[in-house]
Amino acid sequence: MCLCYNDLRYMNSAHLHFLIPVTLLLLTIFGVGFATNYYLTRAPMPTPTPITQNEVPVLVPATPRATLPPVEKTKAFISENPAFKFKYPRNWIAKLCDNGVGLFATEPTEVSDFEEGDSCSEMPPADIWVEASQDKIKYNRIGEIVEEIEYSVDGVSGMMLKMELEGFAGGEGGYMEVVDLTNQDYNYLFVMFKRENQSAFGDLLTSFQFLGGE
Repeated sequence: MCLCYNDLRYMNSAHLHFLIPVTLLLLTIFGVGFATNYYLTRAPMPTPTPITQNEVPVLVPATPRATLPPVEKTKAFISENPAFKFKYPRNWIAKLCDNGVGLFATEPTEVSDFEEGDSCSEMPPADIWVEASQDKIKYNRIGEIVEEIEYSVDGVSGMMLKMELEGFAGGEGGYMEVVDLTNQDYNYLFVMFKRENQSAFGDLLTSFQFLGGE
């Protein structure tokens, strides 16, 4: 087989037609890469915008909640003659009579009709009763005495009687406590009906103060 000159010229021409576009493509890729690298390495970095004083965030402390004063659960009763005071539940009702005060956990109809200053004997039975008189205070021991102990109110000694009641002051199975004492020519009588009033009665006796001195 003979490879003639014309055949060689044809092959060289075909090679040139193939190499030229490949070379141009490579040059183009190289040029784009060079230009990109040049821009990235020579282009100036953007300068960050400084934060002015007005733009600096300020943390404002939260306003503390106002502390409300505790709700007083009691109120005071003050007597001028004789001078004494004590505390009793705020939601209770106090009614005055000639020698004392009756305290009611709820207001019966008879209490609303009672005029303050009337005779204590006309007042309906109270849940707690406080009486002060220069005369000897008499009361009926209407129940069975289950305990009799010495008891002190504001440093003044007296006696406490605890009685079980039947069919009175609360019905069957009623209960009564009585404290009897004397201070500065006055006789004092503290009476409580119903066991559920023991806490209020104890707080009253603890808070009781004679204001006339010894």
